[in-house]
Amino acid sequence: MPSRLLLLAALFTCGAALAATEPKLDCANASTTVAMTQCAALDADAAEAKLNAAYKALMKNLSQPDTATDNYTLMRQKLQAAQRAWIKFRDADCDAVYQVNISGTLRGLAAVGCKRQRAEQRTRELQAYLAP
Repeated sequence: MPSRLLLLAALFTCGAALAATEPKLDCANASTTVAMTQCAALDADAAEAKLNAAYKALMKNLSQPDTATDNYTLMRQKLQAAQRAWIKFRDADCDAVYQVNISGTLRGLAAVGCKRQRAEQRTRELQAYLAP
């Protein structure tokens, strides 16, 4: 058992050392497909974080007691169902973008760009719910 722990510790140490020697990604000057895709993935992650924040803000806004005129429980349920359906749509749509570009070297970049674009659009849609 202790030898397994030593092996795991050694692997983690080697992995950390290798990660520390990797050059920092310069997205402003990315010129290879791999670098462009990595930078696009960072942009997509940032867009996804904004989307999640907008969704959470809207759900929080709808987390109030039901009234005689506003059924907030039903609103939250409908929004949750819509968001789940949207995620399925986004994934299928961006998978299609990838498939259409399957023979090209930029297929990954196209799919990641699709996810970023869809997240930005959905963020605007969710924020519109909160607008007066």
